[in-house]
Amino acid sequence: MITPETAAPFFGLDISGHEAFACDARAWQAAIYYRFIHCRVGENWWRTEVETWARAYIPLDRPVKLPRLQVAIAGYQEALGAAGMLSLPIGYGRTRARITADLNTLPSPPDAEETLRLTRYRRSLTREARADYIASCRFRPHAFPQKPSPDK
Repeated sequence: MITPETAAPFFGLDISGHEAFACDARAWQAAIYYRFIHCRVGENWWRTEVETWARAYIPLDRPVKLPRLQVAIAGYQEALGAAGMLSLPIGYGRTRARITADLNTLPSPPDAEETLRLTRYRRSLTREARADYIASCRFRPHAFPQKPSPDK
């Protein structure tokens, strides 16, 4: 049985959107971890399945703000990926990932601060890559072919 005293220090990460839950961050993060990650290495993680389950079984702040819940679970998914438990998300909306490890299979428990730092770093890379791509498309006329004008 898991109690607040025996829960791993990894739980309780400061995740954006955490105010969607009407309970402590350690509680909702541990609940999601033990329901979807623990002893499921090699299986798939579906973020929409996690959101549906959280709406049914985890106390949520009322009135329920679905976008805030989605931000919180997406942020936790990113943190689990940074901790080495999930592969990089794939699929439409980045909702599917592969469970690559759990607290039993990792060589040592992930450090909460290091996980958050790596999560922020990965987000900055994503933003930079997106900005670089958009900027490169603006200066390449062949990137967006133009239709010939009717008067030519």
